[in-house]
Amino acid sequence: MEIASLVLGIIALVISFMHGALGFAGFVCAVLGLIFGLLRIRTTEKRGITIAGIVCSSVALFLKIVLFVVVIGALLISSSDIGASLVLIPAGIACLAFGIVR
Repeated sequence: MEIASLVLGIIALVISFMHGALGFAGFVCAVLGLIFGLLRIRTTEKRGITIAGIVCSSVALFLKIVLFVVVIGALLISSSDIGASLVLIPAGIACLAFGIVR
C-alpha cells in the first residue's frame, strides 16, 4: 500500500489541474493516496515512500480544493455587478492557466 499511495499521489498531482471527469478522478486519487499512506505510516519499513505518497496526495488535494474555491468564488462574485470587474479578469486568467476552461 506504500507504493499505491505514492503512485496515486503522483497521478493526482499530474491531473490535479484538469477539469471534468479527470478532475474528479484526480480528487479521488488524492483522497485514496492519502488514506493508503496514513493507514501504513506506522506499520511499514518503507517510511520514505509512504511519506512521499502522503505529501504528493496532500498537495494535490490542497490544489484541487483551492482551485474549486477560486472558480466557485469567481462565478459567484462575477454574477453581481459590483464585483464583476474586480474578479472576472483575474479569475479568467487563473482558469485558463490551470486548464479549468478550454
